[in-house]
Amino acid sequence: MWTGRCNWLALRATKSFSVWRAEQTASIRNVANSQGRPVQLDGLQAYEIVADAADAKTGTAMKLYQVIAQEGEGFFIVQGLVIAGRAPAILPEFKRVTATFRRSPGRD
Repeated sequence: MWTGRCNWLALRATKSFSVWRAEQTASIRNVANSQGRPVQLDGLQAYEIVADAADAKTGTAMKLYQVIAQEGEGFFIVQGLVIAGRAPAILPEFKRVTATFRRSPGRD
């Protein structure tokens, strides 16, 4: 998981921002066929996408799972990558693990 700062008021939890952010992932290229939906992550507005991609080094077909959640001026990002052929078995696990995300109480 990575946390970042951005002008969230301008971006919101949108598909276009989520796809753009996925394309910035160094280990993959050729992000395509993204499907997404608004979700909640620990009570935060979020956007989930599943997309096709290719491993940046080998070209192996991959499946990307990503959730971006806004918090104030920043955001949380959760990503999972799996070889495309294993995606039907692994994507449900990515979703299950993501659903356990909790923000730490009392952090600044």
